[in-house]
Amino acid sequence: MADSEIRKATWLELFYDLAYVAVIAKIVHHLPEHTDHLAHYFSSLAIFIPIWWCWAGHTYFANRFERNDTFQVISVLTQLFTVVVLITSINPLFEGHPQQFIWGYFVVRLVLVVMYIREWKINRENRAVLKNLTLGFSLGAVVWISSIIFDGTSMYFILALSIALEIVVLALNSKSLKAYAKTHSEHLAERTGFFTIIMLGEVVVALVVFLENSGLTLENLTLSGTGFSILALIWWLYFRVSETLIEDNPILDSQVHGYSNLLIFLSIIVISTAIASWGVKDQIVIIWLTASALTLFVATLQVILGQNSSYANKLGLNIFRTPFALFQ
Repeated sequence: MADSEIRKATWLELFYDLAYVAVIAKIVHHLPEHTDHLAHYFSSLAIFIPIWWCWAGHTYFANRFERNDTFQVISVLTQLFTVVVLITSINPLFEGHPQQFIWGYFVVRLVLVVMYIREWKINRENRAVLKNLTLGFSLGAVVWISSIIFDGTSMYFILALSIALEIVVLALNSKSLKAYAKTHSEHLAERTGFFTIIMLGEVVVALVVFLENSGLTLENLTLSGTGFSILALIWWLYFRVSETLIEDNPILDSQVHGYSNLLIFLSIIVISTAIASWGVKDQIVIIWLTASALTLFVATLQVILGQNSSYANKLGLNIFRTPFALFQ
């Protein structure tokens, strides 16, 4: 693909993203059960992180190395089918049976490793960095699947270690990626924007479920109106106010963009959970979760926008730029 060509999301990529609608819906469905015990709630919320890591792995590979040839299409469809199978593991995972989830995630990452191996063989210009990423992601996959022989805290520690290792590999190769593997910022903004819309769709579903279960009383309509106002505010801030600043932003050429969007996605999930729990769970806890999630969303958005020099200089947000130099 020529550097001057604008990279747009393909229909296959959008099809791939839609599979995550069901995964997110499953997670959001289970989380309200745990709002009475916040430690359990946040540990359950962490289940989204490997799900997001699968999505991010495909998204960033496609952004830098997309060829749209038969091999890549078949590989992405294989990943897509594996994600569909992975969806069936969410219920057992929440019931304390993670083995199926561990195997499903492993296969998704294994397919990604195969895609990197193939790209390493044919992409001579980026061979050095592709070799490092292939070895790093392979190590991460091996560490992940090795957790299957452990139980309890040890197993979850090894699962977290697997993702942490891959993050370190990306950090160590970030300068090489920036120098040799072009990031198509407009494509990355489009993919993350579409995934954000998927997340916001879960808030809409939560509002519908709340009204169906509680009835169309004045109090419930007021509560749902409040929830919709929060939804509209998030959409307005992300797409109406910030979209142009995000698209014209050096953060899209760094890993900070992905990790920042993870925090945005988590905040939206928490808000969906809170809305689904209205009138059912402790309202003090629900209000705290909603306020905390909104604070996280706004703060993270400021971090993202703070990478835009004109915006940062105008609002004095240069302080947000320094801590992320490692990932630039």
